[in-house]
Amino acid sequence: MQRKTARSIKETALDMGISPSHLSRLLAGSRGPSWDVVRQFAAVCEADLTVLRVLWEDAQRPPSHSPAPPPADPSAAARQLWLSLKSLHLAADSPDLGTIRKVCSLGAGRPLNAGVIARILKGDHVPDWETTARIILALRGRPAELRALWQATQHPPQTRDAPDEQPVPARTEPEPEP
Repeated sequence: MQRKTARSIKETALDMGISPSHLSRLLAGSRGPSWDVVRQFAAVCEADLTVLRVLWEDAQRPPSHSPAPPPADPSAAARQLWLSLKSLHLAADSPDLGTIRKVCSLGAGRPLNAGVIARILKGDHVPDWETTARIILALRGRPAELRALWQATQHPPQTRDAPDEQPVPARTEPEPEP
């Protein structure tokens, strides 16, 4: 993101109010930024703070920590899946659609259309699992980590009014006479 601004590291750091050496260490990955620094970086680089938040939170979790359970609401799960895909896209240095399509075509399966990939990255479409997994792999992610989230996009939530069990039929035998 910093390279795409066409600013030098020194200019970016000064606009953020931090030293150029500190920004260099952050960009190299040798230091982890605080949330305030991420917010400053997003403002200076005109980046999507919501997507950066996902990446920052992922970086804060210990490697052994399992992801949070997906939302029960399919539309909330779809938004979270989209944010995860956008975060992977950003972490992969924002490859263009042609590059993603080319990487996706290296594996088995039908070729992906660049328009479909664009709709997925915009959040307009949740594809089948095979397509989703191929895109996750193309963005250097781990499909297994997002499988439960994808599954949550596929099922409508169960309402509280809906019974969990079938109703017990009324007795049809006659009552004993007194």
